[in-house]
Amino acid sequence: QACSTIWAVDPKAACLIGPAKFYNRYNLGAEYLVSGGPAIYAANFFEPKIWIGSNQSGSCRTGQQCDVPYGSDQFLCTDVNTHLSPPQLLQKCGGANSTKRVKVDRTWIKQELAVISDFATNHNVPVWIDQWGLRASAVGGDATQNQYMEDILAEFGARRFHWSYWIWRRTKAWGLGGYAIQRESEDGTYSV
Repeated sequence: QACSTIWAVDPKAACLIGPAKFYNRYNLGAEYLVSGGPAIYAANFFEPKIWIGSNQSGSCRTGQQCDVPYGSDQFLCTDVNTHLSPPQLLQKCGGANSTKRVKVDRTWIKQELAVISDFATNHNVPVWIDQWGLRASAVGGDATQNQYMEDILAEFGARRFHWSYWIWRRTKAWGLGGYAIQRESEDGTYSV
């Protein structure tokens, strides 16, 4: 109904639609499809959350293995699939207490993006990764982080996904760290 209201005023305006909860790509289904005007379907991709948020307060829960770098085959399946419902987790990992290990690399990213690609292809609609990012503190340092950035951007490009990086700039009021590419220094200038 919100899209219809927008199109009544401007029939060329794109309506951006994303699934609840938090634009979870696994919740993007046919029930979100609208007709009557242009629409773009959105999903987040902060994955694998346990790694991209490394050393972030609260990003590592008790029992999780939070010191594994991107590219490793030692990630617990349950740690990199916290966005899944219990039935989905059972199917993918064997259950919530699984000790199954998975390799998180470009192939893994490709598999994780498949649900969005499939939605776009099956319904012939455009999709947009509305936000994705990587914290500067992610385990493995610059080389590992650069490889992740190269891999994820290559996979977005291969699928012709539009995307927005979270977050371009971070003011000094927010403190050090975070996902920002640029951060404000004490003297008010910005640096990478």
